[in-house]
Amino acid sequence: MIADHGKEVRYPYLDEDVMGLLGSVPLWHLADLRLPDGVGDKRIIRSVCRRIGLLEAAGLPKRAIQFGSRSSKCFKCNSDGSHKRVCLFHIARP
Repeated sequence: MIADHGKEVRYPYLDEDVMGLLGSVPLWHLADLRLPDGVGDKRIIRSVCRRIGLLEAAGLPKRAIQFGSRSSKCFKCNSDGSHKRVCLFHIARP
């Protein structure tokens, strides 16, 4: 769907070097799930966001990628993100 719109997907967190680095970092540096949502998870990313001035983004709670990117709005239904509903839509092609 993304390529069909002339875009290319990037997955920087799946890069082998990034994954190797994250695998060597103690878990408590990555997450402290005793803290509230938007604080204890994704600690390294949140710290970088604060350092570069993205203070609002640093405190946002996690969302599934289709909701964070708002791509779920492409579906022609009232999907709540659960697996209870199946939504079908048609894409008109030239």
